[in-house]
Amino acid sequence: MQKIETQNSISDKNMRSQKNVVLSAPDEKCFWVCDGRILRNLNDLAAALKSMSEPTFKYHVSKSKNDFMKWIKEVLQDNKLARSLRRVKTRMSTLEKVEARIKALQV
Repeated sequence: MQKIETQNSISDKNMRSQKNVVLSAPDEKCFWVCDGRILRNLNDLAAALKSMSEPTFKYHVSKSKNDFMKWIKEVLQDNKLARSLRRVKTRMSTLEKVEARIKALQV
C-alpha cells in the first residue's frame, strides 16, 4: 500500500527541505497564551514551556482539552508532534516532546 500525504500534513522530509527552519504561524493564527505571551512556532512554545507556571499550563492542557496539541495540528500542521502530545498532560513532558521534535526537524 502506498503512503499518501495530504496537503494538511507536513512530512519530516518537507520540513527539512525548508532550510531546517521550524515553521511559524501567520500573525492571525498565533497562539495566545492566557498569560499574555504570543507563540508563533515550536521554538516559541519550547521557550514558553520552560518558564510557564503550572496554573497557566493547566489552563491550556487538561483531561478534556490540549490547546497546544490542537494548535500544532491545525495551524502548524505537524501531525506527528500532535499525535505524540495527545496523551501528554504535564508541562515537562510537553516540553520534552516539543524539544525532541525541534531537534529532529533540524537534522
